Amino acid sequence: MFLVRGAIDGKAVRAVWCRDTLVCNSTLRHRAELLVAMGEEFELEPGGPVLAASLDVPTAAMLTLIRACDDVHAVQLMPWRRAG
Repeated sequence: MFLVRGAIDGKAVRAVWCRDTLVCNSTLRHRAELLVAMGEEFELEPGGPVLAASLDVPTAAMLTLIRACDDVHAVQLMPWRRAG
């Protein structure tokens, strides 16, 4: 689970990933979808593996949403809970 809070064009935006579901403002989702469509990539370390922007996988979604914000105010990682 994670939470991203930030701003786009001066307006507050927020995204939460919980139980394999992304919930976020339409403004943030639209900007993030543009990054995915443009083929944005994240280099995890110099010369290392590259992760494609996505809204389908938690790690990629978090990085994509952070990059989509003009200003990032908070990123909060919450422990994963195992079922059962």
